[in-house]
Amino acid sequence: MKKVVGIVLVISSCLLFNMGLKAEGMICYGIESLLPGGLGTIDRSEVVRQLMKSEYMNAHHSSCQHCNNSCNGDEGCIFECHKNELLPYLSLITELNHSEKNIANSEANGIFFNWSGLNWLRSVDLSNNQLTDYYLAPSPSTPDSLRRLIVKNNKLRKFSSGYYGLEYLDLSYNQLSEFKAPSKLSTLLINNNQLTNLDLTKYTNLKTLAVEGNNISNLDVSDLTSLTNLTKDAKTFVKFAKFNSSLKVNGNHQIEGNKLGTKISTVKSLITVNNNRYKTTYTNKGQTVSDNSNVTTGTILITSLGDVSSEYKFVVVGDITGTGDVNVADVARLYQYYKKKVDMESEFILAGDVAKDGKIEINDISKLYQYSKNKIDSLE
Repeated sequence: MKKVVGIVLVISSCLLFNMGLKAEGMICYGIESLLPGGLGTIDRSEVVRQLMKSEYMNAHHSSCQHCNNSCNGDEGCIFECHKNELLPYLSLITELNHSEKNIANSEANGIFFNWSGLNWLRSVDLSNNQLTDYYLAPSPSTPDSLRRLIVKNNKLRKFSSGYYGLEYLDLSYNQLSEFKAPSKLSTLLINNNQLTNLDLTKYTNLKTLAVEGNNISNLDVSDLTSLTNLTKDAKTFVKFAKFNSSLKVNGNHQIEGNKLGTKISTVKSLITVNNNRYKTTYTNKGQTVSDNSNVTTGTILITSLGDVSSEYKFVVVGDITGTGDVNVADVARLYQYYKKKVDMESEFILAGDVAKDGKIEINDISKLYQYSKNKIDSLE
């Protein structure tokens, strides 16, 4: 017998929902003649049209006529009547296409498929249907070969899958607010949903990630050592790096806890980047700064992957003018702000809060003045 390689057979959802593993017998012989090229890409309508041809019925077992006649032309009935003949070919199926079938959860019985015998199945497409919930549970009948699942453009509110072989998952254009998936994924397309957060800690194999069109404020990809492609909204702040606990990163992405005289090289040693594709750049007033430069209030750390970047601004207590030193100019600037004569950006206000009580008062100015005149040794 000639070995068949790379077969793709597309069949309707009704066959998969009710199918068993073993064929009980051949109702009509020669069913393979219905499949173009021996085995090819077909759909239910084409099979039914071929089955109802008189030359086919005359050439094969009388049960063929029985099926066609008893079903009175009903496509679903005819296909079900002949389904046992297709069972021997299940092990050759590599791809199932259920897209645009108007499948809803009630019809799909919660989308619990019986995939018995589909030992070469690698891809399933359920896009453009009416599904609202999806749970793909591994079972003895689930093929180990399944790698690709597409459920885009449905009405999914939640998705959960315990099937650990998946590598490609497309859930875009749904209504997802809950999401769980296998950790081996290399591609996750989950854009245009209703997610507010996404924990990616276990997805260390991800190479492609799409999250735009959600309500995610912060996205941590610092553990994704293989990520190469990322798309997101402007409102989503991406964390590419891990920060030592001595560096306090606040909700405005400002890095506090820096002392006067701290070098850029010291800060670098406290920040870990696990993906060599992630780039880090330190700038001050638009100019790149060297490792030997002092960190100043307003120094910017830029982390990026391709066109996606995130910025952090440093805060150095006492450095009100962004020079890296404390002198009379810093005292004067802070006093003007206290008197509401000037405005300052938030990182400079934090730098002036010497007492660390969340507000600028006269005692902050007094302590800063004493330090500038060498009357005290520290602003701590």
